[in-house]
Amino acid sequence: MRLPNRCTLKVDIQKAYDSVEWDFLLEVLRTENKSSKEPDYFIPISAAGTATDTGLSGVSRRHFANQIPRPLIDKVEARLAGWNHQNLSYAGRLQLIKSVLSTLHMYWASAFILPKGILQILEKKMRRFLWHGSGNAKVAWEQICKPKQEGGLGIRSLMITNQALMLKQLWRLIQNDGTSIWVEWIQRHRLRQSTIWTFNGATGSWGWKKLLKLRPLLQRGVIYKVGDGSSFSLWQDVWHERGPLCLTFPRGPVITGLPLSSPLSSVLQRNQWSWPASTDADIAEIISQLPPTQHQQQT
Repeated sequence: MRLPNRCTLKVDIQKAYDSVEWDFLLEVLRTENKSSKEPDYFIPISAAGTATDTGLSGVSRRHFANQIPRPLIDKVEARLAGWNHQNLSYAGRLQLIKSVLSTLHMYWASAFILPKGILQILEKKMRRFLWHGSGNAKVAWEQICKPKQEGGLGIRSLMITNQALMLKQLWRLIQNDGTSIWVEWIQRHRLRQSTIWTFNGATGSWGWKKLLKLRPLLQRGVIYKVGDGSSFSLWQDVWHERGPLCLTFPRGPVITGLPLSSPLSSVLQRNQWSWPASTDADIAEIISQLPPTQHQQQT
């Protein structure tokens, strides 16, 4: 296609992405792998715009752990090499760690679950720089990473920062963010009829499994408010204090006659709870612990 020197092209990335035959692509990758072992590949595009299933396209776990974060380590070492020759005060070194070194990993941390070993290497370099090359730390690093009001120095823990940024990705899944190709892919090809809370994480890439392990941490900070119930799953969301009901009361769908795919609105009428009549002890326990709906809270 020949175009004039100055022109504008409007490309619908989503349509192009949706037309990819992922089964075919996976088969090609397996063939290229030339191994009887199932390759640990990362396929979809992440919310951060990187080709990833919280990993890199076509990259194995071992290669990711050993090679991909290397530019990050090199970048930190390059900064330190320039600073180590300067006569910096303790306060100056602390400020450089907080404003520069602690932020260099943000791109990687927002797209990937970084290996624990890589984060430990980075924090070791930061620790040695803070104490001016001395291996003898005057205060434990865990204490230093606490907020100032708790007696720390306000340096952000790299692992906690990584977890927080990954929790944001899970949050986008809960909200079913329609602007994210990554969320759409996960909903269609990973979760399917499940939710992020009930999906069995036994299969999938290393990065995907690590992401799912953050679910208990996310659940502690999520509060569901019951409205008309149309956007919640009756059995698979965590609107109830007992968590996903299909896990705590697996017989529920059979006893009530409400399928696993039922929305929460199935047991709501005119903003009031309306559960099927049942003498079952499990259902009685569910009903006894029902949260108030938003309408009930307002009246």
